[in-house]
Amino acid sequence: IAPTKTGNGYWLVGSDGGVFCFGDAGYHGSGVANPSWGIGTATNPVVGIATDMGKNNGYVLFADNGSGKAPATYYCNETTSYK
Repeated sequence: IAPTKTGNGYWLVGSDGGVFCFGDAGYHGSGVANPSWGIGTATNPVVGIATDMGKNNGYVLFADNGSGKAPATYYCNETTSYK
């Protein structure tokens, strides 16, 4: 779960990469909506979400494939959704 910058809403993410918006949180993409990212699967689940403070009221999804490396990050914001 990640709060919006205003504190008047939040995003909730599931392990399949689906993003749910509450309050003033806007939807800016998800792992489910971007199958080319290859996240949200049994072998590469989404393990977290955070507010993207450096972009236009967006969020960052984190996926971990169990390789031992740092989780991959996927940025979603008002300007664009990108890996």
